[in-house]
Amino acid sequence: MVTSQLNYRVKDPSLPIAVLTGPGTASAAEGLLALLLGDPHVRTFGQATAGLTTGNELIVLSDDAGLNLATAYLASSDGQVFTGAITPDEAIATDNGAEDATLSAALRWLATQ
Repeated sequence: MVTSQLNYRVKDPSLPIAVLTGPGTASAAEGLLALLLGDPHVRTFGQATAGLTTGNELIVLSDDAGLNLATAYLASSDGQVFTGAITPDEAIATDNGAEDATLSAALRWLATQ
């Protein structure tokens, strides 16, 4: 297994970070989310992400056909591996007004930090 680790630093690691997620959170956005999830000051709100948490590699076959093969998974900085959708810490129902409810929940949490 090949792993890659980025050394990122939050300017002020004591500040809380609220992240809003949903089915539109996909691919590269899930990668950023995975990086943030290793931070104890991060809390997520909303709905599960799209689940596009693999790294793909194009394999060219002998007849020049191509095969996109999943060759890697996303992982948080604390080692949690994501093989599908990433669920938020605080799930918000998907009914009408879910975006407003998600934002409200995140703002309530931030106000207590």
